Amino acid sequence: MEISRLTAFFFCLLVTPAVAGSATWNLNPTSGEWNTAANWTPATVPSGLNDIATFAVSNTTSVSPSDRVQVRGISFVAGASAFTITIIAQRSFTFIGGGITNDSGVIQNFVTEVVPSEVGSVAFTGNATAGNMVTFTNNSTVNGHDGGDGNDLTLTVVK
Repeated sequence: MEISRLTAFFFCLLVTPAVAGSATWNLNPTSGEWNTAANWTPATVPSGLNDIATFAVSNTTSVSPSDRVQVRGISFVAGASAFTITIIAQRSFTFIGGGITNDSGVIQNFVTEVVPSEVGSVAFTGNATAGNMVTFTNNSTVNGHDGGDGNDLTLTVVK
C-alpha cells in the first residue's frame, strides 16, 4: 500500500505543468529569445512577480522578449558577459520591487525599440532600482515611480 502512494506521488510530480520561475540564462542558448524556456536553466521563463532572471557568461548576449515580461529583478553575476536586452515595439518589461543588480564589472544595456506608432517600454515599480553600470537607450519609454521611500527613480538615458 505504501509503495502505491509513493508511486502516485512521483507520478503527480511528473505530470505537473511547468510554470514560470527564477532561472539562469544558458551559456549556449538556442536563440536570443527571452520567452524560450530552453534558453534558461531550469527550463522555465522568468516572468513572474517573484522571479529573478540571472545572467552569467553566455555566447548569446543579445536578448529580446517576444512577450510582456514582469520580474522581481535581474541579476548580472560577477564575471557575467556584457548583455544587451532589447524590448521590442509593443512589448513591456516591468521590474516589480527588486530591479537590476549588476555585479558583473561591465556595463549592461537595455534598449527600448520603436517603430511607427509602436513602442517598447521599461518600468520600475515598488522599490525597484535600475542598479549600477546599466545603460538605457531610450527610443520609447522608461518609467519609474517613488517606491514609497521618498526617492524618485533617476536614470541616465542615452538617446
